[in-house]
Amino acid sequence: MLPEGFQELKEKILSQDPEADLDLVEKAYRLAREVHAGQKRDEGTDYFIHPLRVTYLLLEELKITDPKVLSAALLHDVLEDGQISYAALEEAFGKQIADLVEVLTKGEVAPHTSKEERDRLYLERIKEAPPEARWIKLADRLDNVRYLHLSPSLEKQLKYYRETCEKYVPLAKEVSPYLYDQLVRWADKFWMRQVNTSDFWENLYRSSESLWDLGQAAPPLVSFLESPSAPAPGRLAVIGCGRGHDAILFARRGFQVVGFDFAPLAVQEAAEIAKKAGVSILFQQRDLFDLIPEYAHRFDYVLEHTCFCAIDPTRRQEYVRIVRDLLRPGGQLIALFYAHGQPGGPPYTTCSEEIRSLFSPFFEIKTLEVPSNSIERRQGKELFSVMAVR
Repeated sequence: MLPEGFQELKEKILSQDPEADLDLVEKAYRLAREVHAGQKRDEGTDYFIHPLRVTYLLLEELKITDPKVLSAALLHDVLEDGQISYAALEEAFGKQIADLVEVLTKGEVAPHTSKEERDRLYLERIKEAPPEARWIKLADRLDNVRYLHLSPSLEKQLKYYRETCEKYVPLAKEVSPYLYDQLVRWADKFWMRQVNTSDFWENLYRSSESLWDLGQAAPPLVSFLESPSAPAPGRLAVIGCGRGHDAILFARRGFQVVGFDFAPLAVQEAAEIAKKAGVSILFQQRDLFDLIPEYAHRFDYVLEHTCFCAIDPTRRQEYVRIVRDLLRPGGQLIALFYAHGQPGGPPYTTCSEEIRSLFSPFFEIKTLEVPSNSIERRQGKELFSVMAVR
Protein backbone atom coordinates (compact mmCIF):
# COMPACT_ATOMS: atom_id res chain seq x y z
CA MET A 1 0.00 0.00 0.00
CA LEU A 2 1.25 3.47 -0.87
CA PRO A 3 1.98 5.73 2.10
CA GLU A 4 -0.56 8.46 2.80
CA GLY A 5 -0.09 11.45 0.50
CA PHE A 6 2.35 9.73 -1.86
CA GLN A 7 -0.21 9.10 -4.61
CA GLU A 8 -0.38 12.81 -5.46
CA LEU A 9 3.41 13.10 -5.65
CA LYS A 10 3.56 9.93 -7.76
CA GLU A 11 1.06 11.34 -10.26
CA LYS A 12 2.96 14.64 -10.48
CA ILE A 13 6.22 12.85 -11.25
CA LEU A 14 4.66 10.50 -13.83
CA SER A 15 2.95 13.43 -15.57
CA GLN A 16 6.41 14.78 -16.38
CA ASP A 17 8.38 11.54 -16.66
CA PRO A 18 6.29 8.39 -17.27
CA GLU A 19 9.46 6.23 -17.03
CA ALA A 20 10.55 7.55 -13.61
CA ASP A 21 11.71 5.02 -11.00
CA LEU A 22 9.18 5.67 -8.26
CA ASP A 23 10.34 2.88 -5.93
CA LEU A 24 13.30 4.99 -4.82
CA VAL A 25 11.18 8.09 -4.25
CA GLU A 26 8.54 6.10 -2.36
CA LYS A 27 11.21 4.62 -0.07
CA ALA A 28 12.61 8.12 0.60
CA TYR A 29 9.10 9.40 1.25
CA ARG A 30 8.46 6.66 3.81
CA LEU A 31 11.75 7.20 5.64
CA ALA A 32 11.41 10.99 5.76
CA ARG A 33 7.90 10.67 7.19
CA GLU A 34 9.13 8.20 9.77
CA VAL A 35 12.16 10.29 10.85
CA HIS A 36 10.19 13.53 11.07
CA ALA A 37 7.12 12.01 12.74
CA GLY A 38 6.09 14.14 15.70
CA GLN A 39 8.48 16.97 14.79
CA LYS A 40 7.10 20.48 14.38
CA ARG A 41 8.40 23.55 12.61
CA ASP A 42 8.55 26.94 14.32
CA GLU A 43 5.15 27.92 12.95
CA GLY A 44 3.57 24.74 14.38
CA THR A 45 3.14 22.69 11.21
CA ASP A 46 4.30 19.07 10.87
CA TYR A 47 7.98 19.10 9.92
CA PHE A 48 7.58 16.61 7.08
CA ILE A 49 5.55 19.19 5.16
CA HIS A 50 8.76 21.16 4.58
CA PRO A 51 10.87 18.53 2.76
CA LEU A 52 7.75 17.55 0.84
CA ARG A 53 7.26 21.18 -0.30
CA VAL A 54 10.93 21.36 -1.30
CA THR A 55 10.46 18.24 -3.42
CA TYR A 56 7.37 19.67 -5.11
CA LEU A 57 9.26 22.93 -5.73
CA LEU A 58 12.02 21.07 -7.56
CA LEU A 59 9.50 19.00 -9.49
CA GLU A 60 6.92 21.62 -10.44
CA GLU A 61 8.95 24.82 -10.63
CA LEU A 62 12.36 23.58 -11.78
CA LYS A 63 10.95 20.59 -13.69
CA ILE A 64 13.44 18.20 -12.08
CA THR A 65 12.25 14.59 -12.26
CA ASP A 66 15.47 12.72 -11.44
CA PRO A 67 14.38 10.22 -8.72
CA LYS A 68 17.74 10.55 -6.95
CA VAL A 69 17.44 14.33 -6.66
CA LEU A 70 13.81 14.13 -5.52
CA SER A 71 14.71 11.43 -2.99
CA ALA A 72 17.59 13.54 -1.63
CA ALA A 73 15.20 16.49 -1.34
CA LEU A 74 12.78 14.41 0.72
CA LEU A 75 15.65 13.21 2.92
CA HIS A 76 17.67 16.43 3.14
CA ASP A 77 17.06 16.92 6.88
CA VAL A 78 17.04 13.34 8.15
CA LEU A 79 20.67 13.37 9.33
CA GLU A 80 20.24 16.55 11.39
CA ASP A 81 19.00 14.98 14.63
CA GLY A 82 21.00 11.75 14.44
CA GLN A 83 18.06 9.36 14.18
CA ILE A 84 19.67 7.81 11.14
CA SER A 85 23.34 7.51 10.19
CA TYR A 86 25.13 8.19 6.93
CA ALA A 87 26.00 4.50 6.71
CA ALA A 88 22.35 3.47 7.01
CA LEU A 89 21.37 6.04 4.42
CA GLU A 90 24.05 4.83 2.02
CA GLU A 91 23.00 1.23 2.46
CA ALA A 92 19.34 2.05 1.75
CA PHE A 93 19.75 4.61 -1.06
CA GLY A 94 23.28 4.40 -2.41
CA LYS A 95 26.28 6.66 -2.15
CA GLN A 96 25.05 9.48 -4.44
CA ILE A 97 21.92 10.18 -2.40
CA ALA A 98 23.72 9.71 0.92
CA ASP A 99 26.44 12.15 -0.18
CA LEU A 100 23.86 14.73 -1.24
CA VAL A 101 22.08 14.52 2.10
CA GLU A 102 25.36 14.65 4.00
CA VAL A 103 26.60 17.78 2.25
CA LEU A 104 23.25 19.46 2.98
CA THR A 105 23.56 18.64 6.68
CA LYS A 106 25.20 21.06 9.11
CA GLY A 107 27.44 18.52 10.77
CA GLU A 108 29.71 18.68 13.77
CA VAL A 109 32.65 21.10 13.83
CA ALA A 110 35.64 21.61 16.08
CA PRO A 111 34.91 22.54 19.72
CA HIS A 112 34.50 26.25 20.46
CA THR A 113 33.75 27.04 16.81
CA SER A 114 31.40 30.02 16.63
CA LYS A 115 28.06 29.82 14.87
CA GLU A 116 29.31 32.36 12.36
CA GLU A 117 32.32 30.18 11.48
CA ARG A 118 30.15 27.08 11.34
CA ASP A 119 27.76 28.80 8.94
CA ARG A 120 30.67 30.06 6.82
CA LEU A 121 32.14 26.58 6.51
CA TYR A 122 28.73 25.16 5.65
CA LEU A 123 28.16 27.70 2.88
CA GLU A 124 31.62 27.01 1.44
CA ARG A 125 30.76 23.31 1.38
CA ILE A 126 27.49 24.03 -0.46
CA LYS A 127 29.29 26.20 -3.03
CA GLU A 128 31.68 23.34 -3.80
CA ALA A 129 28.98 20.66 -3.82
CA PRO A 130 27.47 19.06 -6.95
CA PRO A 131 24.79 21.11 -8.76
CA GLU A 132 22.06 18.80 -7.41
CA ALA A 133 22.97 19.70 -3.82
CA ARG A 134 22.86 23.41 -4.62
CA TRP A 135 19.45 23.06 -6.25
CA ILE A 136 18.09 21.32 -3.16
CA LYS A 137 19.68 23.79 -0.76
CA LEU A 138 18.32 26.82 -2.62
CA ALA A 139 14.87 25.21 -2.90
CA ASP A 140 15.05 24.55 0.85
CA ARG A 141 15.99 28.19 1.48
CA LEU A 142 13.24 29.46 -0.84
CA ASP A 143 10.58 27.38 0.91
CA ASN A 144 11.70 28.70 4.28
CA VAL A 145 11.61 32.30 3.07
CA ARG A 146 8.12 31.83 1.64
CA TYR A 147 6.87 30.84 5.10
CA LEU A 148 9.26 32.95 7.16
CA HIS A 149 6.56 35.39 8.29
CA LEU A 150 4.86 32.55 10.21
CA SER A 151 7.80 32.10 12.59
CA PRO A 152 6.85 33.34 16.08
CA SER A 153 10.25 35.01 16.60
CA LEU A 154 10.72 38.32 14.79
CA GLU A 155 14.40 38.33 15.73
CA LYS A 156 14.85 34.93 14.08
CA GLN A 157 12.92 36.10 11.03
CA LEU A 158 15.20 39.11 10.56
CA LYS A 159 18.39 37.07 11.01
CA TYR A 160 17.19 34.51 8.47
CA TYR A 161 16.23 37.26 6.04
CA ARG A 162 19.64 38.93 6.29
CA GLU A 163 21.46 35.62 5.88
CA THR A 164 19.37 34.87 2.81
CA CYS A 165 20.13 38.23 1.19
CA GLU A 166 23.82 38.24 2.08
CA LYS A 167 24.72 34.61 1.38
CA TYR A 168 22.08 32.70 -0.55
CA VAL A 169 20.82 35.28 -3.04
CA PRO A 170 24.36 35.64 -4.49
CA LEU A 171 24.65 31.84 -4.64
CA ALA A 172 21.30 31.55 -6.41
CA LYS A 173 22.42 34.11 -8.98
CA GLU A 174 25.24 31.75 -9.95
CA VAL A 175 23.12 28.59 -9.89
CA SER A 176 19.66 29.30 -11.30
CA PRO A 177 18.01 32.44 -12.72
CA TYR A 178 14.63 31.14 -11.57
CA LEU A 179 15.71 30.46 -7.98
CA TYR A 180 17.50 33.80 -7.88
CA ASP A 181 14.38 35.63 -9.05
CA GLN A 182 12.15 33.77 -6.60
CA LEU A 183 14.47 34.30 -3.62
CA VAL A 184 14.69 38.03 -4.34
CA ARG A 185 10.93 38.34 -4.81
CA TRP A 186 9.99 36.43 -1.67
CA ALA A 187 12.67 38.11 0.44
CA ASP A 188 11.35 41.49 -0.73
CA LYS A 189 7.81 40.38 -0.01
CA PHE A 190 8.79 39.34 3.52
CA TRP A 191 10.66 42.58 4.11
CA MET A 192 7.78 44.75 2.90
CA ARG A 193 5.40 42.87 5.18
CA GLN A 194 7.68 43.63 8.13
CA VAL A 195 8.32 47.27 7.25
CA ASN A 196 4.60 47.90 7.58
CA THR A 197 4.46 46.67 11.20
CA SER A 198 5.40 48.46 14.40
CA ASP A 199 6.97 45.25 15.76
CA PHE A 200 9.60 45.42 13.03
CA TRP A 201 10.72 48.93 13.99
CA GLU A 202 10.43 48.18 17.68
CA ASN A 203 12.80 45.25 17.24
CA LEU A 204 15.34 47.45 15.45
CA TYR A 205 15.29 49.97 18.29
CA ARG A 206 15.65 47.24 20.89
CA SER A 207 18.52 45.61 19.01
CA SER A 208 20.39 48.93 18.71
CA GLU A 209 20.22 48.76 14.91
CA SER A 210 18.68 52.22 14.52
CA LEU A 211 21.48 53.43 12.25
CA TRP A 212 19.30 56.33 11.06
CA ASP A 213 19.55 57.89 14.54
CA LEU A 214 22.32 60.51 14.50
CA GLY A 215 22.18 61.17 18.23
CA GLN A 216 21.59 64.82 17.39
CA ALA A 217 19.50 67.03 15.14
CA ALA A 218 20.44 66.83 11.45
CA PRO A 219 22.94 69.63 10.64
CA PRO A 220 21.04 70.82 7.52
CA LEU A 221 17.95 71.39 9.69
CA VAL A 222 20.02 73.30 12.25
CA SER A 223 21.40 75.50 9.46
CA PHE A 224 17.92 76.11 8.09
CA LEU A 225 16.60 77.38 11.42
CA GLU A 226 19.63 79.66 11.78
CA SER A 227 19.24 81.12 8.28
CA PRO A 228 17.31 84.26 7.20
CA SER A 229 14.72 81.95 5.56
CA ALA A 230 13.87 80.22 8.86
CA PRO A 231 10.09 79.86 9.22
CA ALA A 232 8.08 81.59 11.93
CA PRO A 233 7.20 79.27 14.83
CA GLY A 234 3.95 77.37 14.48
CA ARG A 235 2.37 73.98 15.04
CA LEU A 236 4.71 71.25 13.74
CA ALA A 237 4.18 67.52 13.16
CA VAL A 238 7.36 65.44 13.13
CA ILE A 239 6.53 62.18 11.36
CA GLY A 240 8.77 59.21 12.09
CA CYS A 241 10.27 61.27 14.89
CA GLY A 242 12.47 58.47 16.26
CA ARG A 243 14.19 59.53 19.47
CA GLY A 244 13.11 63.10 18.90
CA HIS A 245 16.37 64.97 18.21
CA ASP A 246 14.88 67.02 15.35
CA ALA A 247 11.66 67.57 17.30
CA ILE A 248 13.66 69.00 20.20
CA LEU A 249 15.55 71.31 17.82
CA PHE A 250 12.30 72.89 16.61
CA ALA A 251 10.72 72.98 20.08
CA ARG A 252 13.68 75.02 21.32
CA ARG A 253 12.93 77.52 18.55
CA GLY A 254 9.41 78.07 19.79
CA PHE A 255 7.47 75.58 17.67
CA GLN A 256 4.57 73.62 19.17
CA VAL A 257 5.70 70.10 18.34
CA VAL A 258 3.89 66.78 18.12
CA GLY A 259 6.07 63.79 17.31
CA PHE A 260 4.70 60.58 15.80
CA ASP A 261 6.52 57.25 15.53
CA PHE A 262 5.54 53.67 14.81
CA ALA A 263 7.82 52.15 17.48
CA PRO A 264 6.72 52.36 21.14
CA LEU A 265 10.32 52.36 22.39
CA ALA A 266 11.22 55.29 20.14
CA VAL A 267 8.34 57.31 21.57
CA GLN A 268 9.28 56.40 25.13
CA GLU A 269 12.93 57.35 24.65
CA ALA A 270 12.03 60.55 22.78
CA ALA A 271 9.88 61.68 25.71
CA GLU A 272 12.72 60.96 28.14
CA ILE A 273 15.28 62.85 26.03
CA ALA A 274 12.93 65.82 25.60
CA LYS A 275 12.30 65.95 29.34
CA LYS A 276 16.03 66.05 30.04
CA ALA A 277 16.37 68.80 27.44
CA GLY A 278 13.71 70.82 29.24
CA VAL A 279 11.30 71.13 26.31
CA SER A 280 7.62 70.29 26.08
CA ILE A 281 6.71 67.96 23.22
CA LEU A 282 3.79 65.59 22.79
CA PHE A 283 5.02 62.23 21.47
CA GLN A 284 2.56 59.62 20.25
CA GLN A 285 2.97 56.04 19.07
CA ARG A 286 0.98 56.08 15.84
CA ASP A 287 0.92 54.70 12.33
CA LEU A 288 1.55 57.60 9.95
CA PHE A 289 -1.09 56.27 7.58
CA ASP A 290 -3.78 56.38 10.29
CA LEU A 291 -3.35 60.06 11.28
CA ILE A 292 -6.15 61.25 9.00
CA PRO A 293 -8.89 62.27 9.71
CA GLU A 294 -7.99 62.84 13.38
CA TYR A 295 -5.18 65.26 12.57
CA ALA A 296 -6.51 66.66 9.30
CA HIS A 297 -5.32 70.24 8.70
CA ARG A 298 -4.00 70.59 12.25
CA PHE A 299 -0.45 71.70 11.47
CA ASP A 300 1.38 74.67 9.98
CA TYR A 301 4.40 72.50 9.25
CA VAL A 302 5.31 68.86 8.76
CA LEU A 303 8.93 67.79 9.28
CA GLU A 304 10.29 64.86 7.28
CA HIS A 305 13.61 63.22 8.06
CA THR A 306 14.23 59.47 7.46
CA CYS A 307 10.51 58.64 7.39
CA PHE A 308 9.98 58.77 3.63
CA CYS A 309 12.95 56.41 3.13
CA ALA A 310 11.64 53.96 5.74
CA ILE A 311 8.16 53.27 4.40
CA ASP A 312 7.24 50.74 1.74
CA PRO A 313 8.02 52.57 -1.55
CA THR A 314 4.70 51.41 -2.99
CA ARG A 315 3.00 53.67 -0.40
CA ARG A 316 4.82 56.88 -1.33
CA GLN A 317 1.87 58.42 -3.14
CA GLU A 318 -0.25 57.69 -0.08
CA TYR A 319 2.44 59.31 2.06
CA VAL A 320 2.25 62.51 -0.02
CA ARG A 321 -1.51 62.70 0.43
CA ILE A 322 -1.21 62.15 4.19
CA VAL A 323 1.33 64.96 4.50
CA ARG A 324 -0.86 67.26 2.43
CA ASP A 325 -3.89 66.48 4.58
CA LEU A 326 -2.01 67.09 7.84
CA LEU A 327 -1.25 70.65 6.76
CA ARG A 328 -3.42 73.72 6.91
CA PRO A 329 -3.90 75.73 3.70
CA GLY A 330 -0.53 77.20 2.79
CA GLY A 331 1.24 74.93 5.28
CA GLN A 332 4.78 73.78 4.58
CA LEU A 333 6.65 70.50 4.39
CA ILE A 334 10.22 70.82 5.59
CA ALA A 335 12.09 67.74 4.44
CA LEU A 336 15.51 66.15 4.45
CA PHE A 337 15.24 63.23 2.04
CA TYR A 338 17.78 60.40 1.88
CA ALA A 339 18.95 59.87 -1.72
CA HIS A 340 21.73 57.32 -1.28
CA GLY A 341 21.30 55.75 -4.71
CA GLN A 342 21.63 52.13 -3.57
CA PRO A 343 19.15 49.29 -4.23
CA GLY A 344 17.07 47.75 -1.48
CA GLY A 345 16.20 49.10 1.91
CA PRO A 346 15.08 50.40 4.22
CA PRO A 347 16.35 53.00 3.88
CA TYR A 348 14.90 53.15 0.37
CA THR A 349 16.52 55.73 -1.85
CA THR A 350 14.87 58.52 -3.79
CA CYS A 351 15.97 61.24 -6.22
CA SER A 352 15.00 64.79 -7.11
CA GLU A 353 13.03 63.58 -10.15
CA GLU A 354 10.88 61.27 -8.04
CA ILE A 355 10.31 63.94 -5.40
CA ARG A 356 9.17 66.46 -8.01
CA SER A 357 6.92 63.89 -9.67
CA LEU A 358 5.25 62.85 -6.40
CA PHE A 359 4.92 66.18 -4.65
CA SER A 360 4.48 68.84 -7.34
CA PRO A 361 0.80 68.02 -8.02
CA PHE A 362 0.00 68.99 -4.42
CA PHE A 363 2.88 71.25 -3.36
CA GLU A 364 4.79 74.23 -4.66
CA ILE A 365 8.41 73.19 -4.33
CA LYS A 366 10.32 76.25 -3.11
CA THR A 367 13.66 74.54 -2.44
CA LEU A 368 15.11 71.20 -3.46
CA GLU A 369 18.90 71.02 -3.13
CA VAL A 370 21.80 68.99 -1.85
CA PRO A 371 22.85 70.45 1.52
CA SER A 372 26.52 71.21 2.10
CA ASN A 373 26.70 70.17 5.73
CA SER A 374 25.27 66.65 5.93
CA ILE A 375 27.07 64.30 8.31
CA GLU A 376 30.06 62.61 6.69
CA ARG A 377 28.43 59.30 5.74
CA ARG A 378 25.53 61.14 4.09
CA GLN A 379 27.54 63.78 2.24
CA GLY A 380 26.00 64.30 -1.19
CA LYS A 381 23.25 61.80 -0.40
CA GLU A 382 20.59 64.10 1.07
CA LEU A 383 18.10 66.47 -0.49
CA PHE A 384 16.80 69.38 1.54
CA SER A 385 13.41 70.71 0.51
CA VAL A 386 10.81 73.23 1.55
CA MET A 387 7.45 73.05 -0.18
CA ALA A 388 4.06 74.63 0.42
CA VAL A 389 0.60 73.13 -0.04
CA ARG A 390 -0.98 74.42 -3.24
